[in-house]
Amino acid sequence: VYSGYATPKLRNCIFSSNTATLGGGAVYQLANLDCAECTFIGNQDLYHNGGGALWCLFGVFGGVNIRCCVFTGNRSPNNGGAIRTDDPDACLISECTFTRNSGARGGAIWFISGSILIEKTICRDNCATWAGSDDIYADTPVSLTIACSDVNPNEIDADDVVYEEGVIDLDPMFCDGLACGLDTGGDY
Repeated sequence: VYSGYATPKLRNCIFSSNTATLGGGAVYQLANLDCAECTFIGNQDLYHNGGGALWCLFGVFGGVNIRCCVFTGNRSPNNGGAIRTDDPDACLISECTFTRNSGARGGAIWFISGSILIEKTICRDNCATWAGSDDIYADTPVSLTIACSDVNPNEIDADDVVYEEGVIDLDPMFCDGLACGLDTGGDY
C-alpha cells in the first residue's frame, strides 16, 4: 500500500509476504496513519530504506497510531525490521506484539525523531543484523516512553527513554523460540 498525504485507517487487515523497493514492505505512508487489529507477517523492504512491514514519513497533526497489531518475520537490510518512522509529531504503539523481525539497527522498530509512546506491548526476540539493539533503536532527538510493556531494556538503544510503571522484562513465550537468524530449532 502506498499512500501520499491522506490519512488511511487500516482495520483488520493481513499483510503477508509483500516486498517493496522503496521501503515499507507492506505499507509506505507519507503522512498520518491509523492502524488497528492488523497482522504484518513476512514482509520485506528489499533495498536498504527500512521498515520491513511499515514505513511512516512525516506524520503530522495526529501522527502515527498503531494499535492491537502483530508484527512477525518482517525484514529490512536497513533499519527497522518491522517499522521505521521518520519525524512524526507523535507516535503511539499500543497493545502490539513484535517478534522475529530483523533489521540492521532496531530489529523491530527504528525511530528517527519525534515523541513516542509504547504501551501494553510485547517486543521480544527480534534481531539487529548490524549494530544497535535487537528490539528498538531510536536516533536523537527521540523522546521515548515505555509503559506497561514486556521489553528487555538491554535491547533498547535510545538516549532519552522513560520507563513508566508496569514495564517487565520476562520471556512471554511458553516454548523455545528460534535463535536469531536461524529458521529451525524452536517451537515458533
